[in-house]
Amino acid sequence: MGYEVEPSDFLGKKITEAVPLNDDDRYAITAALTKAAQNQKTEKVAYTLHNKHFSAKVTPIIKEDQKCNFFLKVKEDCTK
Repeated sequence: MGYEVEPSDFLGKKITEAVPLNDDDRYAITAALTKAAQNQKTEKVAYTLHNKHFSAKVTPIIKEDQKCNFFLKVKEDCTK
C-alpha cells in the first residue's frame, strides 16, 4: 500500500505539521480536532493533498491528567 505521507512521519506531530496542507484544509482539520476534543466524539473532515481528495475520521483519545491526543483514520475519497 502506498502512502502520500509515511505513517512514521506522523508520530509525535500534529497532522497540520506532518502534512503539507493549504490554508483552507489546515483550518478544516484544526476545526475538526477542536470539535472532537470538545464534544468527545469522532468527527469527519475532508481535505486535499497532491490533488487527491481524502477524508479523515478524527477520534479523541483522552487520558486522565493528559492533553488530548487523537487517532486519525484517513482514506482516499474516490467519489470526487
